[in-house]
Amino acid sequence: MRWLVISLMAQRPKSIAMRMHVDAPCTFCSEMEDVGSSDFASICMHLEGRCVARSASFELVAGLGGFRAPYLLLLSRRHVVSFSMLTKAELTEAQLIVRAVEEYLRAMGVNVMCFEHGASSGANSGACIDHAHLHVSTFEDSLMTELRDELEPIASIASLTQLPAVVGGEPYLLWADEPDSLWVARTSGQKIPSQFFRRRLASQFQVEAWDWALDPACDVVATTLEIMSGFDVQSPL
Repeated sequence: MRWLVISLMAQRPKSIAMRMHVDAPCTFCSEMEDVGSSDFASICMHLEGRCVARSASFELVAGLGGFRAPYLLLLSRRHVVSFSMLTKAELTEAQLIVRAVEEYLRAMGVNVMCFEHGASSGANSGACIDHAHLHVSTFEDSLMTELRDELEPIASIASLTQLPAVVGGEPYLLWADEPDSLWVARTSGQKIPSQFFRRRLASQFQVEAWDWALDPACDVVATTLEIMSGFDVQSPL
């Protein structure tokens, strides 16, 4: 999976998601502690939960607002605002999980991309919830070409474990579409809109509602859970 990291600043709209992390405890932390009283439970009321698998440091869940199934989020069980703030051991574990998810889905004929709107302790890069989460989504090959043309990589690294040193505590975007190849790029002074990659996917899929808070797509959550029912997170760990 090829990865792209872009250092940047971002603009965020005053959305439901923004109010969730400004005025309330972390919604992901609350959900992992008690899904029954979580924001998710009040949004997709017909579903008992959305957890696909758990490991020592992560929880893999079906994501809200998916345009097509499967759509997943890999959540850090420890509260940090981005993957760049995780330890080397945690990042190694994350890389193994992402590789296992990719292999599981490719066996079904499904190709996926991964991305993160990585925040820092003082700035945001398009994430609407300040808790480390990596998106896993289906995509069309043309999107990869468009992003390569638009974004200029300046360095290549082989593992997520090198991410903290590369971004140096700054906000960033992370993008991947091939195994074990990470690309890093900086866009000094560039302002990136909220949910940058989701906007691009929505445009590609010809979907108007790119904001998950406006269209949580609970039907896609249910389908994703069905697709991932045979996944075992323990196998790569």
